[in-house]
Amino acid sequence: MTRGKWIIVAVCYTVAAAGFGGVGVATTYTMLWGERTTAYVNECHLERTQKNKTNYREVCNATWQTKAGEQKDSTIEGVGPADVHKHVKVRLGPAGDAYAGSYSDHGIVYAPFILAVPPVIAGVVWWRRRGRVEKVEPLV
Repeated sequence: MTRGKWIIVAVCYTVAAAGFGGVGVATTYTMLWGERTTAYVNECHLERTQKNKTNYREVCNATWQTKAGEQKDSTIEGVGPADVHKHVKVRLGPAGDAYAGSYSDHGIVYAPFILAVPPVIAGVVWWRRRGRVEKVEPLV
């Protein structure tokens, strides 16, 4: 592959990694350092994921209060019908969204780590190859 094609591949990979990695980093931040509070799960219902499709996802609404005293009412992730009319422990993200459950419930948190593997492997391969010099026998 020519140098120009490698640059195009690197740019495309960087854009993809930034997108997926950014979401993963935000979720990781929320799960590790997000503001802790308790939310009251009001209801859960099924919602279509796409128009005119038979795919549904479960959406739960909850109410919680931030440390600043602001009352929030929105959807919450990591809960289900068994949690309706119960108080659950949640963490609040940078955008004010609430997450319940554990770190491993959110697969996107692994994106930054998974996306870091190919560049590391490429760097190791490049590092090992750059030191190789073709041996030339003396002319004597």
